[in-house]
Amino acid sequence: MAKVRFGVTTAVRNYADNKGKAAADDLRQVLAAQRDALIGWVPPGLAGARDCQLIQGQAMEYDANTLLWTEIYETQHALGRAS
Repeated sequence: MAKVRFGVTTAVRNYADNKGKAAADDLRQVLAAQRDALIGWVPPGLAGARDCQLIQGQAMEYDANTLLWTEIYETQHALGRAS
């Protein structure tokens, strides 16, 4: 069995303020949809595949009204075997 980690980076931009609160508010909506789609998702066609789990998320950068957020997810599957 092999553990697999992958990241999803999301960029949001909001010109309403220069401190990032408006962008963070927008980000919450996007992250809710992203997490609903990925947490518990099982990659199709992989033997032994397990449901995806959220490992961590963090802001990577905020500059010029753009907020970059990255989340790391993990799953596993059997190497060398098709389902």
